[in-house]
Amino acid sequence: MKSWLVCFIPFLLWICCASQNVCEEPPDIDFGEIVSGGDKAEYRTGDRIQYRCYPGYTLEGSEWITCRHKWILPPKWTFPPKCLAPCRITKQQLDAKHLIFPGGRSYSRFIQNGYSLEFLCREGYVLTNSSVGQCVDGHVDLPSCTSAGITTGLEEGCSRPPSIENGDILDMPLTRYISGATVKYKCQRLYIMRGSPVVSCNNGGWTETPVCLEACTVTAEDMNRYHIQMRWTAREKIYAQSGDVLEFSCKQGHEKDPSSPSFRPTCVEGKLQYPRCV
Repeated sequence: MKSWLVCFIPFLLWICCASQNVCEEPPDIDFGEIVSGGDKAEYRTGDRIQYRCYPGYTLEGSEWITCRHKWILPPKWTFPPKCLAPCRITKQQLDAKHLIFPGGRSYSRFIQNGYSLEFLCREGYVLTNSSVGQCVDGHVDLPSCTSAGITTGLEEGCSRPPSIENGDILDMPLTRYISGATVKYKCQRLYIMRGSPVVSCNNGGWTETPVCLEACTVTAEDMNRYHIQMRWTAREKIYAQSGDVLEFSCKQGHEKDPSSPSFRPTCVEGKLQYPRCV
């Protein structure tokens, strides 16, 4: 018994001492600085530090970190944020790739991390990939243009990509595309895309275009007709995307029709099988 206590008491003392430990100095972050809580001589459990990024940089993660215990280990800071760099696109880069901005202009500019820009080719050149470039932590992949006059097999290219119902093409449409060129589609609000958003020009034809699945609209008139109501909301008009599951209940004074369809129907391409109450 005594030997057990001899071993256990130092362990308890170690835990007690560890719980009184302090966190190290809060970590520095690249392209950012501490703006709040960073003026203490020591940092104990529960202390918080706030960061901000330099102008033009985008903060990723929480702006606050906390000095915390992890079970019986000494306290440590939670993960600090990162400051993601903007992208610099120069006129020289655009000229080298025969690119212009919509409107026909070519000039240097900055864009913040996560933002996208659309590009066009100068006259006499055609795009060979997507016309949209996105800034990712200081780097952006610019589209590529190739000379229409020296492209071999241009007669095997594609005409304008097909339009899709309830959807749009993100890229500025061209009159002619070389084999291998791609365009990207998006669906209108509340519509769900089935298939790949990117289609390619392949030996004179486009690969399969996506389909935008219609949303379901539930109105007060629809619910009154079947004596039903939304179970979890009092809204009188509901929009549901294809694949969403809705849940209904009977209006006051009514009960489920024994032959009613499910009270948790699924929206299928704009169609919804309503339950019934009597």
